Amino acid sequence: MGIKPGDPVLLAPDHRVDELLCLYFRTRRFRRYTAETKRNYATDICLFLNFLWARGYVWTQATAGDMDDYEDWRRLAPENPNRVGGAKWDRELSALAGLYTATATRSRSRSSGPTRRHSSGSCTS
Repeated sequence: MGIKPGDPVLLAPDHRVDELLCLYFRTRRFRRYTAETKRNYATDICLFLNFLWARGYVWTQATAGDMDDYEDWRRLAPENPNRVGGAKWDRELSALAGLYTATATRSRSRSSGPTRRHSSGSCTS
């Protein structure tokens, strides 16, 4: 079950490949998504990774407080020219929930990641 054509591979700004992140993209759950969903989820995850990287840490160190800050940035911050609405935010949360749920059992060195209830209403690939 290696990397197949069309599978996302995300590089950190320092050009490292995160093995745990790559494993997520190879899970049965992720592989069942449509090509469009895979692309959208990879982009959504990448945005969150960049947000965390700018704060000086990686996704396995994220907390619920980071998710609150990220939601504020994505949805409310006037200085963000690319704010998103509720439906887009819900999709981003689904992408992140899938990542953290799938990888929680593979990594014992961290918590299950940030959690956040749905609130309706430079990574490279």
